[in-house]
Amino acid sequence: MNISTNASSPNLDTISSRLELLHAIGETLCGNGVEFGAGASPFPLGKNCQIRYADRNTRDQLQEREYFGAANLVLQNMTSDMESMEGIPFESLDFIIASHVIEHTSNPLLALRSSYQRLRRGGRLVLVVPDKNVTFDRERGLTTLEHVIADYTRPCRERDWEHYIEFFSKAFPQPDPIASAVGVFKRGDDIHFHVWTYETFSELIEYVRKNIDPWSSAWSRPRITNEDIEFYFVLAK
Repeated sequence: MNISTNASSPNLDTISSRLELLHAIGETLCGNGVEFGAGASPFPLGKNCQIRYADRNTRDQLQEREYFGAANLVLQNMTSDMESMEGIPFESLDFIIASHVIEHTSNPLLALRSSYQRLRRGGRLVLVVPDKNVTFDRERGLTTLEHVIADYTRPCRERDWEHYIEFFSKAFPQPDPIASAVGVFKRGDDIHFHVWTYETFSELIEYVRKNIDPWSSAWSRPRITNEDIEFYFVLAK
């Protein structure tokens, strides 16, 4: 499916450059939106967009934890996370952007549910997701659909703790993964809780559309080249 709304817009399925694709997706958006976790690299948008930036961490926390090194951060408008979307009224947005964010949520189905609730009819959710096979998560096991459903229906801190151990065992191996995980777990730091490939994330989106929220359409595209590390989804309400 081609999500372009302007006859002069390029076909998103034929674009051969990651940056060109991001800009083309941004050009399909308009109205009022929120980007979660923009950090130092805000999503490129067209001139008909009004954007606010949200993050679960404050600007001071991001700088203290050196999430983005010494890079300049976007000016954050609100402290809110993709799961709760605290402070964002239902059906108040035309678009939501989450680039390299949903893997940081401990309850991704809730994040998708919250996105659906905050969008107006016809609104769009843009997701850019790292492919675990070509990132530091390559040694980790794929997150199963059953696991994500359990996170949604029976969320618990114990299950989250397992992700921290795996993260410090396989993504960034430490001599003592438990000791390395304790501090960030107690503080509630976000990590890559979940890891997907394009195929397994497609299964998740199909489950959501059939069982949680009836997104009217879903455009997607896998990694464009072997040098890229991410795949793309745009869901329309």
